[in-house]
Amino acid sequence: MNIVRIEVGAGARVDFGSSTPLRPVIYLKIYTFYIDDDRYSVSSLDAVTAPSDHEALTAANARVGASRHYRAIEVFDDDRPVGRVGHPDR
Repeated sequence: MNIVRIEVGAGARVDFGSSTPLRPVIYLKIYTFYIDDDRYSVSSLDAVTAPSDHEALTAANARVGASRHYRAIEVFDDDRPVGRVGHPDR
């Protein structure tokens, strides 16, 4: 699992390894979107950060609704399938 720590506040920074946070911290996972687009014969890929599976699926749902060409988006956390969202009519 890929996790990124982001400090919140003035002078915030992204840290990939420190174990002692100095400010409030938000942990984000890196998810992979496999986008089924009717204009292409293969899925396109996108990497998205989100704090949870639910938020990643919410982002995928918003993305699939943003283009009439997107048939569906499969969401993965590394090699673990998280879910699939798509247009109900496709």
